[in-house]
Amino acid sequence: MKKVILMALCLSFVCSVIAQDKLTVAVSSFSGTVDGRRYYSRNVSNAPTMIQSVQDDIEKSFVKTRRFVVVDRSKMSTWYEEKSRQNTSDFDFSDRDLVEQGKNFGADYIVTGSVNVEAQEIVGRVGASASQTQRNTSGRSSSIAGVAANVARNVETQERIEAIIKIIKVETGEIVVSETIKGTRNQMEKRIDDFIDKNFPFSVPVIEVVGNDITLAPGADTGVKKGDTFTIFRIMTVEVQGRNMTRQTELGSATVTLLEGDFCTCKIQKGANEIKQQLTEGITLTAIKK
Repeated sequence: MKKVILMALCLSFVCSVIAQDKLTVAVSSFSGTVDGRRYYSRNVSNAPTMIQSVQDDIEKSFVKTRRFVVVDRSKMSTWYEEKSRQNTSDFDFSDRDLVEQGKNFGADYIVTGSVNVEAQEIVGRVGASASQTQRNTSGRSSSIAGVAANVARNVETQERIEAIIKIIKVETGEIVVSETIKGTRNQMEKRIDDFIDKNFPFSVPVIEVVGNDITLAPGADTGVKKGDTFTIFRIMTVEVQGRNMTRQTELGSATVTLLEGDFCTCKIQKGANEIKQQLTEGITLTAIKK
């Protein structure tokens, strides 16, 4: 009975850790230019849909991972209105303003940036070749020089987007990521997803190793599926010039074979002995989804 109660308490603790691990992200307003003219996404009345849509895509990408708490857009709008009343001009918020905003909403990170949109003409040609061939009465073919088919120009306009995305860590006010993403409207959603996966890798705790199986706790409804591969790391905190820094050492990899609520079982592909030894010694291990 005591063993059952202890196991229940352990599972309860792990589940509470999973629930608390979600980062809070606030997607702030984006400024931008469309064909050289300056706009601000917070001014919904006059901001072009393209700037709004990039900001929306970023917010949706965070939400659909189910790994973040995203600050409600209406709360952000209220804050913008308050700040705008203090300044009559249409201005860019400073990083310090954004950090203040993040603290008000309990955010870990603020995401902001700018969008540049330019129309690009794509010209295609349709029509026949410049010379045509006919047969004379003797049955031999001859070229008719100077006889050409009309060639039509098919012009399409495509919008080219360049988004500079900045991520600010609210606790320190430091810009931890600044990256440029380029593409067409249809390409941007996937590239924003990739940007988030790269800069906010999906990291989950390692619970135990039994034989060649490893148990992870990704949490329910996080999109983990059978066949997904995780890289296993040893996590150590080291002090460098007065700053605590996290050091990750790769130990091996494992592939998901079974899903059970908040937990999943993975088959270790490499590094089994090292992973077992580290866990036995009480070293903290984490798994990052590839």
